[in-house]
Amino acid sequence: MKPIMHLHTTRRWGLLFLGCVLLILFASACGREERELVVQLVEIDGSAQSGTATLTAIGDQTQIVIHVNPGPPDNDPQPLHVHFGKCGPRLGAVAHTLENMSAGVSTTTLDATMASLRNGNQAINLHLSVPGIRTYTACGNIPEQ
Repeated sequence: MKPIMHLHTTRRWGLLFLGCVLLILFASACGREERELVVQLVEIDGSAQSGTATLTAIGDQTQIVIHVNPGPPDNDPQPLHVHFGKCGPRLGAVAHTLENMSAGVSTTTLDATMASLRNGNQAINLHLSVPGIRTYTACGNIPEQ
């Protein structure tokens, strides 16, 4: 009988240990900020430009890598910004200036956390050109966390 009691006690401790490990893993996953997010940039008013913005959390900073097709030629950079508000008529003031789009690519590292960008009230907006800054060609809303 003694070996059976020992077997049941060992199982209980094993199940208790497994439960604790799962609880710790679940709790740490719930408290963790999403490290990467892809935002779709959709064309505006027939511009034929669309693409993606990949936001990656790097500590207290966020790297934003944007790929747009078709991209502008190297000698005609397009301004990019994170704006307050949402794409469309509710697009507001510039929150962050991004590196200009050149040949379809832009990479910027912002001194802003991913969580601060994911407040549900910011969008990434691509402008036609420096002289055509008031014309928007693509936009994507950054979703709320």
